[in-house]
Amino acid sequence: MLLRSRDLVAFAAALMIVTCGCTAEQSPIVKATVTRSYSLEDKNADRQLLRPVAVTVVSDPNEAARLASFFPDLGHGRESRRAGPWIQFADIQFERANGEKLSVRVDPHLVDWTEGHGDWPIAQGFGPYFLTLLREAESAKEAVAPSPFEKVTIKSFYTLDDTEAKRKPLEGQRITVLDDARQIARLASFFPDAGTGKESNTASLWYPFAEIEFVRDDGEPVKVQVSADFSTWDEGRMSDWDLPAEFGPYFLKLLQTAKSEMESDAQSPFVKATIEYYFSLEDKQEDRKRLDERMAVVVEDPEEVIRLASFFVNVGRGKESNMAGPWEASAKIVLVRKNGDEVKVTLSFDLQEWSEGQGDWPLSRKFEPYFLDLLRSKE
Repeated sequence: MLLRSRDLVAFAAALMIVTCGCTAEQSPIVKATVTRSYSLEDKNADRQLLRPVAVTVVSDPNEAARLASFFPDLGHGRESRRAGPWIQFADIQFERANGEKLSVRVDPHLVDWTEGHGDWPIAQGFGPYFLTLLREAESAKEAVAPSPFEKVTIKSFYTLDDTEAKRKPLEGQRITVLDDARQIARLASFFPDAGTGKESNTASLWYPFAEIEFVRDDGEPVKVQVSADFSTWDEGRMSDWDLPAEFGPYFLKLLQTAKSEMESDAQSPFVKATIEYYFSLEDKQEDRKRLDERMAVVVEDPEEVIRLASFFVNVGRGKESNMAGPWEASAKIVLVRKNGDEVKVTLSFDLQEWSEGQGDWPLSRKFEPYFLDLLRSKE
């Protein structure tokens, strides 16, 4: 049967719909995020369940569209009476150019997929293609540029459960030291321009999961903190930067597999804080007045105490500074460890510096609003 030109055009358009996973009315697929629950061996029987999961982002629009082409009628809510009791190999979230998100799950044998309303067979050739795609992405992650750092020390303050809700504060700190060049380069790649003093227009108060100290070849340290939900990092200034979705699973796995040590009981965690302050609580420093009598509050919530102590880096270790300004104290904080030891710090009136009596150290710009809010909550 001969097809007219108009029929050929219609046929070609229909073919494009199947290929790219979109219709003429739909925005094209431009990105895919794969959250994988299993390792990448060829045979399903050889694969291991991952804890935590692995995240791969396919940011090439052509590759994302090709991946979507294995799932015909994606996003149409199609239903099937066939549904097997399987644990997913991966969840794939597709994103259209207009921001719309679509999710599918694929089974461990890489032969079935679902949007939650029954199973459908995946197009032929998916398994080898998908495994190759993920392996190449993993290899690309490892092939990062050389790092200017030669050593990394990670201080983490929480347990290593997969989900944030399950994590609990540690009784102490976990110390992890990295000296492998590949590991250091991979970790440093998540913090572009760290140590350059760059600033952003966004900042928020959050509990740090860990403090990471990178040491350059010349011995200069660069310190960053990562938030408890692994979404944000900063260098202690009033500037937050986003972390990619794959950082959390990667960082947890790194800490779970790397050799770590817990600090001795001499560095047991802080469980209580007593604060004496001598000023009113206006937001602006110039509006604050010195009080005739001292005000005192007690903080006993473990997470709040950890948050407060985190602003005083290496507190309780007798650190000394060559800087010591003639400032008047605005507050005294007594931090009490679980073993009963006490550490005392004083704060400058502008809440910009702190001291244990052996020199001054700067405070993050985040400290002032946090501290004021903490004191107001205790009024």
